[in-house]
Amino acid sequence: MQPLDEANIDILFRETEEAPCQIASLNLIGPSANGETITLAHVLEVLGERVPATAHGRQRLVQAPMQPEQAYWIDDEHFSIQRHVTHQDQSGVRSVNGLLKLSAELAARPLPRDRPLWQVVFFDGLRLKDKPELTAAILVVIHEVLIEDSSGEQVLDWLLDFTPDEQRTIEPRPFNPEPVPGTLVMLGRSPMSLLQVPFRLVGRVKDTAASMFYQLLMERLEKLPFPGRLLRSRPAGFNNPVTSARTASNFQCDLQRLQSLKALSSKATLNDVILTLISLVIELWQKQGDAPETHDTPVTEQGTAERRRRNSLIALEPVSVRSTRINTPVGSELTAMLIDLSLEQTVPADRLETIHNNALASKIYQQAISASRLRGTAPSAMLGLAARVYGEFQLAQQHKPLFNLPITNIPGPAAPLYFGDFPVPDKLGLTPLYNNLGLAVVVISYNGKMNFTLHYCQDLMPPLGELSTLFETAIVQLHDSLSAATPPALAPDQAEDTHPAAASGLAGLIGDLKRIFQGLARNSLAEAMVKKQRQAKADTSETTSAEPPRDVLHGEDSER
Repeated sequence: MQPLDEANIDILFRETEEAPCQIASLNLIGPSANGETITLAHVLEVLGERVPATAHGRQRLVQAPMQPEQAYWIDDEHFSIQRHVTHQDQSGVRSVNGLLKLSAELAARPLPRDRPLWQVVFFDGLRLKDKPELTAAILVVIHEVLIEDSSGEQVLDWLLDFTPDEQRTIEPRPFNPEPVPGTLVMLGRSPMSLLQVPFRLVGRVKDTAASMFYQLLMERLEKLPFPGRLLRSRPAGFNNPVTSARTASNFQCDLQRLQSLKALSSKATLNDVILTLISLVIELWQKQGDAPETHDTPVTEQGTAERRRRNSLIALEPVSVRSTRINTPVGSELTAMLIDLSLEQTVPADRLETIHNNALASKIYQQAISASRLRGTAPSAMLGLAARVYGEFQLAQQHKPLFNLPITNIPGPAAPLYFGDFPVPDKLGLTPLYNNLGLAVVVISYNGKMNFTLHYCQDLMPPLGELSTLFETAIVQLHDSLSAATPPALAPDQAEDTHPAAASGLAGLIGDLKRIFQGLARNSLAEAMVKKQRQAKADTSETTSAEPPRDVLHGEDSER
């Protein structure tokens, strides 16, 4: 029995039946070099070779009775690859988006807890109008607790290679399954009292202490170097409790097309272009479902600008930065950056400029690793780590939203990966949806293409219609605006605002997410518990003030 670490237990507490903490990867499979088409036997062969080498591919979770905060990995004595593979003939599916929608529905179903937390669905018989050469696909769904916290290693990564004949050293891990431990054994390994449960887990109990905890947590967050606006994110329509009604849609274009847009700006990065296009698409999408507005005051230019400012969106973007730690992939680790998508800027070129300045104001942006260095990393690793990064914010999100949606931008390889001898020409990703985060965007550059996948709760968003229409409109709008603009895009009297120091009121940063956020949570909850105890004694005696817990912003964390 191997105990689950505290970070993974936190994930188990965070998920609900409607919002399981699961990520998914949809891999479209092409014929091999000799024209052979993939079959279920090929899928089982690769899984049978690779899964035994993964950390928890053959282990399942058990939780101690009456103490769910005590969880353990145990070998699954009934493990069988066949229990994890589903075969579906999807000859009725006619498009990639039709297959993606089905994948979103499957990924929203909680994985069974009586077996290892991963599932593979093999689709064949496909007749896709937009990809007629592809007749099969593989959907892999895994739980977040299977994602190795520093490297992102997971079941997904072990399935794909960079070449069809890649020589990998695959060594199966020891596997000597024993019967599931009995109740007495697990209780014997559990703490004798719930008082020994970490403060952070006690905070899940929504009592008076928890209320104080949330208040103190936000007070501490407000001491961070965030601009006020980023701590007062107005909820959008998709910032509500999610249901199990999930769907997803994808838009694909040539990477070169977006690089051409970038070339029209003297300052913008490709990431700035991506964020601007996403902001334009979401704005167009929301307008489709807007009811006619009624105004208490006449509609004026100033009033319209104020409404747009109030309805702006804050995105959280996981970013791979240079690491000061060892044993991290490509010398990096994932952290997060808050970006104001600047919907108040009605001119697309100005919005791109403002988003660029917002990014420059973040120290995280200055540490970001170039996309070229990350293209040697399997996209699934970054997808899994990104989901863990923005999931860390759920305590704060439920109390006072810090951001509206996560946007994950993953630089993938320029050539296709391989599943055994079979190329994977297209690869799409789905990240979890949490309560109050009913929309997530995954962007993957892969095999010379850029895939934009919008994963959302259908009960919180208006009908999407054709995502390609929205993106094509946004691309044309940005292209025309950049072509018409004379550098700089901002007026001369606003030039001083483009300096990073001047723009610092428009963007915020989060240093090492785990050290800051978990430290805030731990110290805030400890302080809340102390306050509760003092209040309980207030009726009988006067309390003396005690020294508060050390603020994590002091010392080495103060520069984060």
